[in-house]
Amino acid sequence: MGKNRLGIGIVGSGFNARFHLQAFLGLRDAEVLGIWSPNEKNTAEAAGIARNLDVGEARTYRSISEMVADPSIEAIWLCGPNHARVENVEEIVSCIERGKGTLKGLACEKPLARNVAEAKRVLESVARVNLRHGYLENQLFAPAVMSGWNWLAGGILIVIGEWIRMSGVAAAGTVTRRRSRDVQRLVTYGIFRWVRNPLYVGNFLIWMGFVVISGVLWFLPLAVLLFAVEYSLIVAYEEGVLESIFGAEYLDYKRTTPRWIPRPPGSRAETGPHDWGEAWRSEISTFMQYAALILVFSIKDFLAK
Repeated sequence: MGKNRLGIGIVGSGFNARFHLQAFLGLRDAEVLGIWSPNEKNTAEAAGIARNLDVGEARTYRSISEMVADPSIEAIWLCGPNHARVENVEEIVSCIERGKGTLKGLACEKPLARNVAEAKRVLESVARVNLRHGYLENQLFAPAVMSGWNWLAGGILIVIGEWIRMSGVAAAGTVTRRRSRDVQRLVTYGIFRWVRNPLYVGNFLIWMGFVVISGVLWFLPLAVLLFAVEYSLIVAYEEGVLESIFGAEYLDYKRTTPRWIPRPPGSRAETGPHDWGEAWRSEISTFMQYAALILVFSIKDFLAK
């Protein structure tokens, strides 16, 4: 074993084991020093692959017990067949209990076992000897998987944000899309009963959704700060306009309805007209912007593969 490098012994010699041998090419502080499986021919081939890949001077063992007892083997990668999982773990634990090995850890390929009962037996066995253990979910942080979660989370934010936007436009009309002093009526029903600035809240959620889809998550706090500064200034101006036009009526509404974070109305909700057709038509250009951004991010993800 090289200095400060973890000596790995692999149980198994088939596809899973060979897949992990390839993965060790990306590790600097571990080396594969041993392989055991019931199939001697496959075991010898897997050990040869490890040596050819230069991921460790792997040797073959006649049993799991022999491999665990080797002082150079400090951790076991359990990559054998699912039906042998409990048997393999119990042999490893038995060796440790008899003082035949001093492993630092055990990593188990998915699945942990074939069923819950067997999984509990595996966990109970390693707990008896206080053996550190982990689950080899090697795809959890793969770029494609992470990108999928980003698209799902971002898409949910965009859908919720757009629904809030359209609800505001449907209730108040397209005048809400312009900063104008020509305000004919104070709308306090529908989504406006929940929050005073639904279009801006919707915008915030939509653009946070696109930031999430982009995968540039470090930009999220900065995006929140930019929106907070910009929209706080805009809303301060618009509220002054509404107060000058509607006076006490707007002040009463302002006292009972939050500016940013939607809150269910305390009393029975007021009703009023909603023009969903006009709202939909007014959002067509916005939808086209969404489509353009989605196309850009899709190309980015495709090129990153």
